[in-house]
Amino acid sequence: MSSVTEPSPRGRVLAAVEDAHTRTGDAVTAAELADTLDLHPSTVGFHLRKLLDAGQIVEGSADTTDRRGRPRKRYRPAPATPTDTLLIALVEALADTDDEREERAAQAGRIWASSVVGSAVDSPVGSALDAADPLDAAAAVLTALGFEIQSMSSIFGTSEIRVCSCPLRILGQRHPEVARGIQRGAVEFALTGLAGSTGSTAAGTSDGWTVTSRPDPRFGDCEVALRLAPTAPASTAPTVLPVPTSPTN
Repeated sequence: MSSVTEPSPRGRVLAAVEDAHTRTGDAVTAAELADTLDLHPSTVGFHLRKLLDAGQIVEGSADTTDRRGRPRKRYRPAPATPTDTLLIALVEALADTDDEREERAAQAGRIWASSVVGSAVDSPVGSALDAADPLDAAAAVLTALGFEIQSMSSIFGTSEIRVCSCPLRILGQRHPEVARGIQRGAVEFALTGLAGSTGSTAAGTSDGWTVTSRPDPRFGDCEVALRLAPTAPASTAPTVLPVPTSPTN
């Protein structure tokens, strides 16, 4: 499997916006971001628009102006909504440990995917499930749920998807194990929906496939890496250890 040594440019932009707000309590301009990240201003502007569309950041105008006299826009992370706060409270009430929360979240992810995707055989999601390709099926279901696929790769039967946890950004900052669990559960649902599938067999497995999730080490808690690997025969199956969580910034 190919190795990517740098996070996505959009991820770097979002992380820089959040870092600036954490350090100074203030918003940041596109020019400041371009200078900090050593990216072209137009590249930063493109990713800022995408982040705005996704609801991950908000914009406002600064008092200072640029050379052409126009107010410079400043960007800050989107604030948590009352719904985000409620979800965090529910998560904390339902389970006490990270492992328990991740498993509960995986159950919720399977239910969520089932309710959104359903049995729409005529949709692109249904076509992906009928094709019996695990990587395409997982990507189709995650996309239908509002996640953004950053990259996909496959080698020797093992596939990996890097997913931006945009719909779960606020919840994932407080409880990254929940974001991982929800996405893992959605992928497990996708695999049980493949043509010829017989259903889920155990936590973290789905009809011949093992799904593991972890925060992408290149990009904090904003991206989650999901790995799909053929399940080893019962007589040789290794012990699966919990994936360690990464501290949030």
